[in-house]
Amino acid sequence: MRPLLSVIVVSLAVLCPCPVQSDMLLKVTVGGSVTFPAPVVQEGFLNYGDDGKIARMSYREITGVYVERFKGRVLCDNSTRFFHIRNLSTQDTGKYTVEDIRGGSDSITVFQLTVYNRVSKPVVTLSAKGSPPDTLCTLQCSVENDAEVTLYWHSLGDTVSSTSSSDLNSTLTLHLGVKILSDSYSCVASNPVNLWIASADTEDLCLDKPDFLSPGEKAAIGIAVIIILMGIVIVILLYIRKKPMVLIKDVGESVTFKTPLKNGVLTCQGEEIAEVSNGVCTCTSKRFIGRVEWRDNNFHISDLTCADSGMYRVEAEDGPRRVTEFQLIMRVLFKNVGESVTFRAPIQNGLLTFQGESIAELSSGICTVKNERFTGRVQWSDSNVHISNLTLEDSGIFKVQDHDCKDKVMEFHLIIMHGK
Repeated sequence: MRPLLSVIVVSLAVLCPCPVQSDMLLKVTVGGSVTFPAPVVQEGFLNYGDDGKIARMSYREITGVYVERFKGRVLCDNSTRFFHIRNLSTQDTGKYTVEDIRGGSDSITVFQLTVYNRVSKPVVTLSAKGSPPDTLCTLQCSVENDAEVTLYWHSLGDTVSSTSSSDLNSTLTLHLGVKILSDSYSCVASNPVNLWIASADTEDLCLDKPDFLSPGEKAAIGIAVIIILMGIVIVILLYIRKKPMVLIKDVGESVTFKTPLKNGVLTCQGEEIAEVSNGVCTCTSKRFIGRVEWRDNNFHISDLTCADSGMYRVEAEDGPRRVTEFQLIMRVLFKNVGESVTFRAPIQNGLLTFQGESIAELSSGICTVKNERFTGRVQWSDSNVHISNLTLEDSGIFKVQDHDCKDKVMEFHLIIMHGK
């Protein structure tokens, strides 16, 4: 047996930046950073749960951090006047409020932050019985369970089966019987903010296996296989109705949530973003204006960015209430050291940031590099951003903000590898 298994690490930091409102949901990964999009005009405070005031901002700087474990981690963005916390841990999960003091009149915005551990590496194993063309392969994928972790088997872009458990001390395991050797399968372990993908090529894995079975054993196994496959089909049918469909897309592509309806709503991370009533679609989220539409009786979202990753729900109200869930996963950009990358974000005036720091600005067609490390490497050509001579230090999150449309921010997650 030649266990040719390749595991691809994909870490997606999923944030759903939405218009400032009460109880905004923010989800990030341990070790990452979070920005609370509620500007402090003159003076204000960041509060956390029972700790009360943990930091104060005035005149575009942090003038006090009052809780020891937040010291050195709370910052402010001078251009947006947003509070920012870095190097997050699961202990930072909870309710935060930004209190903006404006001449004695306070404005309070509430955020619910959830910090997730990174999904552990899934382990894929294989067992095979019989000789070609009757080889039966059984794939098994296992992963350590954690908060909101789900395990999926994918084939040809479709979800074949999935499982999850509320028991955080358990190990999630998902089996899959494989008979069609020409198909490739991937096991995806994910939570709302990141994932691992373990790929298995069954044509390589399942061919040329030795046959140690007697005719009687083959007959017994054949009957057992039929029973098992019937059970798998039943389980898959049940999961198709209950478990979310995973959709994997690239930045700039479009997605269709295939749930035909005449009346219903579309939500992202629990927030309503669009509704259809009597055939008329209304976008209810500022971030999705101009990108969400109802066509051919299905919801569509265009011009996808990394920030659009997350859980979507379509609730049809054409009679009996039907709810269909979709987990949208945006692919990460992988490049090797020394290569170039293009961020397809056509704009005329805007700002490019890396890990929250401004590195280049485009104004009236002139590109100005603001970070010495990127000097001579950043170009703005054909209205898109290009970075050349990539290094390992360039791995991270880049954002392109369109100054002509202040609510349009395109996010790209870049991972640099050593190469071959």
